[in-house]
Amino acid sequence: MIMKDESKPLLGKSLGVLLSIHPQDTLTGKAIRIMEAALFQGAGVYVYLSDEAVLGTHLQIWRNLQSSGLKLFVCALSARNRGLELDQDAVYSGLGQLNEIMVRSDRFFSFN
Repeated sequence: MIMKDESKPLLGKSLGVLLSIHPQDTLTGKAIRIMEAALFQGAGVYVYLSDEAVLGTHLQIWRNLQSSGLKLFVCALSARNRGLELDQDAVYSGLGQLNEIMVRSDRFFSFN
């Protein structure tokens, strides 16, 4: 019989998140709290930053969440259109990556 770790109720589950809102929007903070809670409970968390959200790619919160296991993907076109320099800690990709996150996640949230 396989025993589930009660301290990590989401172990083996995954959460996908699409953020397309400005980093200073109040919903960004709510999204981050959801991701922190999911990571704490053992879920794999995959976030895709698009549109205005790419303006926050450089924020320290992403580094902190990455150290807890978060996988950060950034829309390359959105970043290019805003003249942003590439951040070495993020993976730049396209909508194909977002599709993979959506398809493979047990739960998916979109903040736009």
